Amino acid sequence: MEKTIRQQIDAIIQNIREHPVHMTNMIHRMQRLREKIQAGELAPPAQFRFDERAFLDENEEITVYLDFISPIFPSKEGDSFENRYQLAKKFLHQHNFFELYYVYSGECCCFINQKEYRLKPGSICVLNTQQSHSVLLVDETTNLINILVKRSTFTDKILSMLDSNDMFYQFFTRSLYDPSPIPDFIKFDVTNNSHIEFYLLRLLQEYMEKQRLNQSMMCYMLCSIMVELSRQYEKQLKSAKQKESLQIFDVLAYINSHFLTVTLKELSEQFHYSQNYISQFILKQTGKKFSETVNHLKLRKAQELLCNSDLDIETIAANLGYSDRNGFEKAFKKAFQITPKQYASWKKDNMAIPSMKQENGKISLP
Repeated sequence: MEKTIRQQIDAIIQNIREHPVHMTNMIHRMQRLREKIQAGELAPPAQFRFDERAFLDENEEITVYLDFISPIFPSKEGDSFENRYQLAKKFLHQHNFFELYYVYSGECCCFINQKEYRLKPGSICVLNTQQSHSVLLVDETTNLINILVKRSTFTDKILSMLDSNDMFYQFFTRSLYDPSPIPDFIKFDVTNNSHIEFYLLRLLQEYMEKQRLNQSMMCYMLCSIMVELSRQYEKQLKSAKQKESLQIFDVLAYINSHFLTVTLKELSEQFHYSQNYISQFILKQTGKKFSETVNHLKLRKAQELLCNSDLDIETIAANLGYSDRNGFEKAFKKAFQITPKQYASWKKDNMAIPSMKQENGKISLP
């Protein structure tokens, strides 16, 4: 009798648990990285930032990491749930690769941006790469499937397979490149009639069998999972009530397209909610007020104009709606800890502009 999709996935997971090669390989890669750093061959990574070279081999673009409670990684604080819980709350980290969580069985706690979320079986979580996070497995029954993709692969291959209007495309491009306010993560609960577990099975099979072009096939399967999730999202959105269907992606997309002139009154008319509801909704979803969101988009436009146009600072300030240059320069420096003139000089001197980071809701240069 032919095995069901679930039975086949169960067999693969049991095989990985009995032979956790991915865990031992990660330990070896981390040791090699430490040796190269100590020898001065590599620069040390930022604190609490995981490097893709510790999780993926050089010839891997995408891989699978099954997270489960294993004696390979004993807890120095003790193995009780409470000890592991406190450690997970402290050990928030970021990484320079893309990651998708799928709670296949059991439960886990996910700590994102100082908030705790309980993920049940069937939950899929896609993280904003700029957010610090950690995950705690509840007990030995938990099997958390992590799909890891190198940043370069994700930007060069996965994004090109997605429609530019798709919710995932918008989320990922902002998550990877744009420090403006977006949700910390996207969470889904896999429905029974979806094809997600079929695509997951094919991805796991390609990972295990290591046939020719398996990396390309795994990328296609991941993209298929995201398309299926996007379809599921659209169906749920159509069937939801009006209040429940308001999505922060839609609101932010509208603000992004009209940030020079948009007002709360305009948003109220566009989405058919009161100005107060829209204002509170933006604050709740992004942690920033409407005015802060609009101001940051203006300042991002200012960065673009400073680097890619011949406009002087007074003209840029006026075009972005600032009453005078002084007010514009104060807002710019408050957001980026640098003056517009200093920022523009990097372009003039053919120097690379440092990347921005977001800490405690503020954008800054490292």
